[in-house]
Amino acid sequence: MWSNQGGGGGGFDGGYGTGGGGAGSGGGGFNSPGGFGSPSQSQPSKVRVKSKSLLPCTIQQILNAQQFDDVFKIGEVEAYQVTIVGLTRSVKQQETHVTYEIDDMSGPTLSVRHYGDKNSPDADKAMPVIMENSYVRVCGVIRNFSGQMSIAAFQIIPIKDLNELTSHILEVIHSHMYHTKRNRLPEAVGGAAKALPAGNAFAGAQAQNGLTSAQQQVYSAICACPLQEGIGIKELQQQVGSVSQHALREAVEFLSSEGHIYSTIDDDHYKSTDG
Repeated sequence: MWSNQGGGGGGFDGGYGTGGGGAGSGGGGFNSPGGFGSPSQSQPSKVRVKSKSLLPCTIQQILNAQQFDDVFKIGEVEAYQVTIVGLTRSVKQQETHVTYEIDDMSGPTLSVRHYGDKNSPDADKAMPVIMENSYVRVCGVIRNFSGQMSIAAFQIIPIKDLNELTSHILEVIHSHMYHTKRNRLPEAVGGAAKALPAGNAFAGAQAQNGLTSAQQQVYSAICACPLQEGIGIKELQQQVGSVSQHALREAVEFLSSEGHIYSTIDDDHYKSTDG
């Protein structure tokens, strides 16, 4: 797997090469229509999603990124800093920087410029020697020079364990799914809040699953939240406005004690135990 380090156009052997279903140019890959490389055409943008952390992505995603002034968007996410993993196809030493051509088999190669002082005492650490046909991890920011996308790297790390290549692909998939679900949050949670209006048939009575109307509304809103950290109390209050703050707190305590929900990053964020 990932064993082809030659200068030709060989793909990553574990299903991420140029065949279907992988990260290459085949059907269902990262750069296919509606896939990771482009925002969905069928749904309008609902929330402005920013990723100020290091965003794992593929070269094809970067090439498909949309630019708005100095902001680049990968799908619906504003990408500030990105990281890619690929094979070094060429290395060009210049006076002020080194230019690498990186290939991750998801599309054409991408130029990576690494600036630094080769005469500084820490030059070996800041600008490690990268050989052609070796795998590297690149961390940097997206740049557009005369219509040509590239990365201005602040760190390039040689890869010694090829398992990191597979790990990076999984990180790309996870990041895409996380931000896609996050973007659909208003619709999902809003729909759950409307599912059980205050005047429904179960108001003031026990529902079939043993929950009161207030508990059912709170539980439905928590279940509908796709965020990893769950939904906060303030957001929950906005979604189930018909439930008083005191009743909401009692419902949360009951659902937590019964094992239906659990707290996540703090005592004000909750997620369903059903996933």
